[in-house]
Amino acid sequence: MTSLEIKFLVYKKWGSITAAARELHCSRSQLSYCISRKRISQAIRERLAAAPGMTVEQLFAESKAREDGDGRGLEDKDAEENEQS
Repeated sequence: MTSLEIKFLVYKKWGSITAAARELHCSRSQLSYCISRKRISQAIRERLAAAPGMTVEQLFAESKAREDGDGRGLEDKDAEENEQS
């Protein structure tokens, strides 16, 4: 799922990131960083995935639609293009 899809899942289940963080025993910023994949906390990922009955792999798998043929996500390609500029 993409970060946005995970965020919508959190809003659907808990109503807010803050409420989800409270129930998952972490801070709001820790949960936000985990969802956006900026900082990876395996413990938070596991608790977040377990809440809707998913595995970490299912919840944090990159969407196939976001890839462009060679297996790298579009974000990687954008970053590479920006480095070349």
